[in-house]
Amino acid sequence: MMRACLSLVLFVTLALALAGCTTSEQTAIPTRAAQPSPTATRAPATSTPVPATSTPTPAAYHIEFTGQFQPSLLRVGEKLVVRLGIKNLSDKPITLSRVYAGGPWDKYTVVNVTPAGQLECGLLGCSVYTNLAVGVGDIRYLSIVAYPNAPGNHAFTFAPYLAEGKVVDAGGETIMIGAPVAVTR
Repeated sequence: MMRACLSLVLFVTLALALAGCTTSEQTAIPTRAAQPSPTATRAPATSTPVPATSTPTPAAYHIEFTGQFQPSLLRVGEKLVVRLGIKNLSDKPITLSRVYAGGPWDKYTVVNVTPAGQLECGLLGCSVYTNLAVGVGDIRYLSIVAYPNAPGNHAFTFAPYLAEGKVVDAGGETIMIGAPVAVTR
């Protein structure tokens, strides 16, 4: 009977706490350590072998990611070309599927992404989507042509994502490049 009352008190207290209810006075709730039942028995250990499982290790994709911003100082309405290079240093072909493109893209008119790509912006930022195949030892380029609509000091960052997975450096950090672009009237 005491165990049932204690359980009910704990349940009601927990329900009131979860519901955000409070009382004007503090009530002490008696607690006692759980004691094993004298009739409790331990189940016998089984000798059924557990199958060995292995966690696949992620493949290493070694790349070199570079960027050029031409020019880095321009006027409103002048053409900006961002040229991103990806060199495959791995022993297998890779596919660049997406490049995170951070920056004030709302202040630019993007007119071209080559080869065969598009810039899309959403709640989590902007990304350039493409399917750029890069063979072993090859270097391929992705270009973005845009025109600034407003003056300011604009900072851009880019991070590559492969179809095979996220690209990180030896320390496990995301590979990211960036540069400022100054736009005057």
